[in-house]
Amino acid sequence: MNRFLVSGFLGIVTIIGLLSGCTQAGSERPVEQPIAKQVFICKAADFSDFIGQTEAMLAASTFQRGVIIRTIKPGQPVTMDYSDARANFVLDRNGVITEIKCG
Repeated sequence: MNRFLVSGFLGIVTIIGLLSGCTQAGSERPVEQPIAKQVFICKAADFSDFIGQTEAMLAASTFQRGVIIRTIKPGQPVTMDYSDARANFVLDRNGVITEIKCG
């Protein structure tokens, strides 16, 4: 008998919990937060120390939040879209960084 009372009580508590999550139409909605603006703007000169380094050295490095790093290997197709936050590291066939471009 006690087992039936406990399971019935738990069922009622569950239903009450589910119903408490319901809201009325027209109730307040949370205020949407504005999307944070991008704070990093790429400057190729900031990465000039990487010229002559290997791709492995680049992979082992950490960068400021917001930086987008892209490596470009010989003959590799890349998108033409522009991003102020992207630093493009151009590699030679030996995996050595030969050029850095932003965008």
